[in-house]
Amino acid sequence: MAIKKRPETDTVWPDFFDYFRRDFWRELLGWRYVIRYYGMLTPLVLIALVVLFFYVDPMPPKKAYIATGQPGSSYHVLSQKFADFFAKNGFELVMVPTPGLDQGFLKLTDEKSPVNASFLTAGSAKEVDYPDLVSLGSLQYSPVWLIYRGSELSGPDAIERLRKMRIAVGMRDTNTNKIWRAMLGLHGIQDTNQPNFIEIPHQQAASDFAEKKLEAVFVVDDINSPTVQSILTLPDVKIFNFSLIDAYIKKLPFLEKVQLPRGAVSIKDVFPPADTELLATSITLLVEKQMHPVHQWLFLMAAKAISNEQQAFFAKPGFFPAYLDRSIPLSPIASQYYESGIPTVFNYFPLWIATLFNRVWVIALALFALIYPLLKAVLNWRNFPSDKLLGDYFQDLRDIEGDLLVARTREEIEHYLNELDDLEAAILKNWYEEGDLRAFYTLRMTAMRHVRANGRAKLAALPQ
Repeated sequence: MAIKKRPETDTVWPDFFDYFRRDFWRELLGWRYVIRYYGMLTPLVLIALVVLFFYVDPMPPKKAYIATGQPGSSYHVLSQKFADFFAKNGFELVMVPTPGLDQGFLKLTDEKSPVNASFLTAGSAKEVDYPDLVSLGSLQYSPVWLIYRGSELSGPDAIERLRKMRIAVGMRDTNTNKIWRAMLGLHGIQDTNQPNFIEIPHQQAASDFAEKKLEAVFVVDDINSPTVQSILTLPDVKIFNFSLIDAYIKKLPFLEKVQLPRGAVSIKDVFPPADTELLATSITLLVEKQMHPVHQWLFLMAAKAISNEQQAFFAKPGFFPAYLDRSIPLSPIASQYYESGIPTVFNYFPLWIATLFNRVWVIALALFALIYPLLKAVLNWRNFPSDKLLGDYFQDLRDIEGDLLVARTREEIEHYLNELDDLEAAILKNWYEEGDLRAFYTLRMTAMRHVRANGRAKLAALPQ
């Protein structure tokens, strides 16, 4: 091969193309030999790559399932917005209606249920009881609404008067129903199965209240939910002002205090007529720990987009999603979101590719930090077969030289010279690391020629 003529000043591109023309293929040949040499380790490497592939899980499922709560609730509306966001990104979010958030949570924890996401009120679950669940953060505040008709419920006898009213208190075992029972229990009322406490869905309660079949409605939901709005806009209704609100919060720490400003429902009618303090609970989105990262990012990105488009009534703009309820730990994806926001790569690639890149990049950094001390050893593994092969060939040459020295007959000398030719042919068939080229040419051009010349001279000195 002709010697490469280099220009006076080398540039990057000629070297780059020359690498692919010559060195790249030599490198591939070298690694093929290394893999063949370490043949026993090859299956282990392949197994490790397969394990990494399944760990990264590059292909996300096309569907996710979310428990939505009751139709007409803010959770159902929010789920629909999530579903629309999923659809825009080429995925399907299947909405699964449930009587309440607690029932949706039960579906989330049921291994036989396809539901892998659900809303839950703050403090309703703990990590120790549900180790397979993680949080994506809180999405909104849901106030405790006690809306009634009639004379003002205030003063020390307000609860006693309330317990005698015909009031809808949510379906049995729902979040609304449980909070109702807990609040009555704080007032020493243990018998919560009274016939005037009507356990029906919120939409039915709103309808019955509008038709004056009920005197009051107790519901836990966002102010913007269709059900709550339909109740608040009815004529002659009042909102119960929790005068013992600070005491309730001390006893029920999953509750918080929010304020409904005067005229917030209707400026025209100045309703409510005064600032009203309400109890509220934050609503958290829980998912299965093994939910695919793409789906988790979709939920978080959708929550942020929804928060930016529609200002939360009881929070500052852009406040949600936020990690408020710490009973369940954040998923690693959610932790990354709250610490660093949405990765920039998401702006340039389809979501599943961006998510894969984001995961692989993190894993690659972790692996690099872990194996960097072993990097030189790995390079030595690459060079070792070449070093050892040349060493073996030098030893073979030495053995042949020794045999030639003690050979006495023409047949013996010719036999060892043929072995020398076979050795040279074997040497030419193999690959050698660039650092061994000097030893390679020393073996062929100097040592082997010297042994061959001595053998031929000895052969020529024998009588014919």
